[in-house]
Amino acid sequence: MVPEFEEVVYNLKEGELSGVVESEFGFHLILLHKRLGEQVSASHILIRPYKDKNDEKKAIEKLKEIKAMIATDTISFEKAATRFTQDKEGKSCGGCILSPASGEYRIPMDLLDADLFFKVDKLAQGQISEPLELIQRDGSKAFHILYVKKKFPPHVANLKDDYAKLQQAALELKKSESIEKWFDTARKQVYIDVKYKECVNAIRTWNPKE
Repeated sequence: MVPEFEEVVYNLKEGELSGVVESEFGFHLILLHKRLGEQVSASHILIRPYKDKNDEKKAIEKLKEIKAMIATDTISFEKAATRFTQDKEGKSCGGCILSPASGEYRIPMDLLDADLFFKVDKLAQGQISEPLELIQRDGSKAFHILYVKKKFPPHVANLKDDYAKLQQAALELKKSESIEKWFDTARKQVYIDVKYKECVNAIRTWNPKE
């Protein structure tokens, strides 16, 4: 649950209806049916604010103004993103898009979702896009501009350019070795009895339709 929704639902009594709750998805009325420990059963009514074509035009024009400010060095892209973006995740890091796998700033192209891949693929290093349509997690439409800070051509991994990736790979290797070492120790301490005949008989009498 999004924080705004969660904060309200855990403070309701069973059978209680909340006041109007605003989240990134719109406005909610929340009814708590039952609570058992940290588990809740709840329902909600969601109303999304209506946006007409004029709102879309205003968003696009605003992005064009911001892009012009960046182009004339009135403000940097990072400061503009921090000041103007409505993306909560990107606001704290200057509009950055992080790798979903590692949380790093550098993202392999094959890890981008299809929409973002085709947008970024058309941009050169240092280029800022025109305002582009974006479909958000909740299915609503928004607009954004993209800035490709740097593109890295395919290359053999090295410490200078790929330190973070090599560090992560080394960590995963150490984890794998530790787990394997633990299994070797566990095999000597845990008694395993394979019921071969019982398994064979069970398979023979098993009816997958039951």
